[in-house]
Amino acid sequence: MIHRKSEGIALIQALLVTMLIAVMALSLSYGARERVAVAGAFQDRLQAELLWRTTQTQVLEGFFRHDLTRLSGMQLYGARWNFWGQPFVLESGAQVTIQAVTGLVSLNGGSDDLLQSVLTGAGASNAQAETVIKSLADWVDSDDVQRFNGAEASLYQQYNFKKPRNGAIQDVSEFRVINGMNDELFTQIKDLLTIYPTYEVNPLYAPRAVINHIIAADVVDEVLRRRQSGLSESDWRQLLGQKQAVSVSLYPGNTFEVSIQVTLGDVILRKGFVLELQKNNPSHPMLVLSKY
Repeated sequence: MIHRKSEGIALIQALLVTMLIAVMALSLSYGARERVAVAGAFQDRLQAELLWRTTQTQVLEGFFRHDLTRLSGMQLYGARWNFWGQPFVLESGAQVTIQAVTGLVSLNGGSDDLLQSVLTGAGASNAQAETVIKSLADWVDSDDVQRFNGAEASLYQQYNFKKPRNGAIQDVSEFRVINGMNDELFTQIKDLLTIYPTYEVNPLYAPRAVINHIIAADVVDEVLRRRQSGLSESDWRQLLGQKQAVSVSLYPGNTFEVSIQVTLGDVILRKGFVLELQKNNPSHPMLVLSKY
């Protein structure tokens, strides 16, 4: 009887030990798989960073080695480049977006008429657009005198907003707090704006949403189609007509907003920078103004 009881206890102990070993094995297996997954994700991140930097080098090399009036529309690194913000994918798989600042609406010294057109095109009423434009002027000027339909410190303080900068806007996101703006309107137009000074928009390098406001509607599609393969200034004049006063230049300017996106596995790495070309400075021909 005692012998059988001892055998029963031994069997239970053996089962407990077996279960403990199984649990430990499962735990080790899960831990190993988790470590492999973490290591794989870390490796993807490193490879994504490397590919991003390689792509940045290719973009900078493109700007350095090629004529700017020809680079937009050129086939390079497996893709046709453009300067109007349309993404293109290089042979490495990296996605690049380049936007010439001359194709955007400037918040610092830009045309009020064009900004009004962009605002109303996004759904703002004429009265709301006028309020935004006058408030923007009050935001950047150095005095505290409020324009009619504008806004100075006294109005912003009622809503616990910071007072006007009394200087140039430093980031497009700052435009959101201007009196008259709201989230929906800002979201629709933020990608059409720039803080870099340019009074007139060059339609050769403007996104469609901007072109819609500066040239006749009946030629927009033809302009977009033909600029893909490159157009001369005389071609543009022929398309737009003599009576349409639009400044067109084959030269895209010196400042570009560049965004690079790399996708590897579950890793999506997207970073951008603003590039200024300094053709009269051979020791520093390119300058990164900001990163985002």
